[in-house]
Amino acid sequence: RNGRNCNYCHEEHDTTGTKTHRPSKGVRSGYKRAVNQIVEAEMPQEEKMEAYQRLAERSPYMRCLLKAVVPNIDEIMKARADGGAKVVVPPAMPRAPGLQPKLEASPTKLSL
Repeated sequence: RNGRNCNYCHEEHDTTGTKTHRPSKGVRSGYKRAVNQIVEAEMPQEEKMEAYQRLAERSPYMRCLLKAVVPNIDEIMKARADGGAKVVVPPAMPRAPGLQPKLEASPTKLSL
């Protein structure tokens, strides 16, 4: 309405240093594949927890994704950052949030 005098649509914006909080779809799919590989892997629970910790260090998005599988991943990462490299194994098997099927033997895979 005000043409060049309109501050809403003609104002200069500083876009340096801004980054999206959500990775691209390809990166998100890759993260989910990595988590699913660990969930399906035939390895001891302690090794899986170490692998989850290494994945959680990649990005905030990965930590958020891992919360669906390992609810206490934040506590594990904090213990590791405090100098204790000890792996904290959760009391139960990791699981995806929401309704659980009856007598599920292994954790649910993340959907791609």
